[in-house]
Amino acid sequence: MALTRREALTNAGAIAPLAIMPGSLLGLLGESAARVTTHHRIDDVGVDALANLLAAYRAADDSLGSLAVLAAARSQLTDIERLVTTTSGPTRTALLDVAQQWSQFAAWLCRDSGDLAGAHVLQLQTLEWATEIDDRTMMGTILVERGYAALQSDSVRTATAAGQAAQRHPGTASGQRAGGAQLEARAYALMGDYPAMERTLGRADHLVELFEDHPQDRRPWAYWMSPTLFTCDRGVVLAAAAMTNPRYCAPAVTALKSGHAALPESQRSSAWGGLYLAHLANVHAKAGDLEQSIATALTCADIATRTGSPRLIAMLTQLNTGLARRYPGDPRVMALTEALT
Repeated sequence: MALTRREALTNAGAIAPLAIMPGSLLGLLGESAARVTTHHRIDDVGVDALANLLAAYRAADDSLGSLAVLAAARSQLTDIERLVTTTSGPTRTALLDVAQQWSQFAAWLCRDSGDLAGAHVLQLQTLEWATEIDDRTMMGTILVERGYAALQSDSVRTATAAGQAAQRHPGTASGQRAGGAQLEARAYALMGDYPAMERTLGRADHLVELFEDHPQDRRPWAYWMSPTLFTCDRGVVLAAAAMTNPRYCAPAVTALKSGHAALPESQRSSAWGGLYLAHLANVHAKAGDLEQSIATALTCADIATRTGSPRLIAMLTQLNTGLARRYPGDPRVMALTEALT
């Protein structure tokens, strides 16, 4: 039996992430991690253990959703913050590199679960640590993240400025600058400035080419960043434009379908991968293709139920409400209503 929306959210929030991780991942902490959390000191082996544990948390997020891992990740970050205050020398630099990755991840979890205030605090923490070690690429990552948080708050002009800032410094990796350009383009789409959107998408496409041609620009912790992801995000920009200009419907569908299909399976079925399906369902609805809209939305609803994603549930609920008004009594729409209740 499918979980109700309330049950999905409750169950996801109740999961203890470390309890559901494979035993091989649980062993990553070992004696070094015990020394880290118990004695508040760390060595290079302990830093590596924290990096490996973070990779396990990221995998859990992809599989279970942000609500399932948020509390444990923030608790671990609290321990890391204490370590930062008592560590010096070369080990401090290595620790800060991992610490900024943890705070970036925790900020993402907050934003994805709807805690924008918590995300803001953690983004500032990440920027502080990134500034200390002069990691321009992490700074660019956080600027893009802050821009998307602004979009969630309907602060489109703030998002525009954040996207522009992420592109400004030449020391920022090309992938992060491409993400900034796509964020800026999406803001223009939402404002209805299609010429600016298309110009900025052209700049983003050039930066994506640089990203493909310069593997040294890639960061292991930014594993989600790939040409395929940029295709998906291009589709989201076009989908935003399609809501007010129907000529962007077809290219949005093409980019979202091809991009999502090309993602690795673990990412396709993740909550953040499901967001691309939600955008696709919206574009199909805008184009009047009810059959494809419902089929896509039902697939997305399965992901939303499994992960308890507040953002997915909100997007699908809004879509369903609009379809119910447009197609009253249609059994296909009623099927989506049932899937969301």
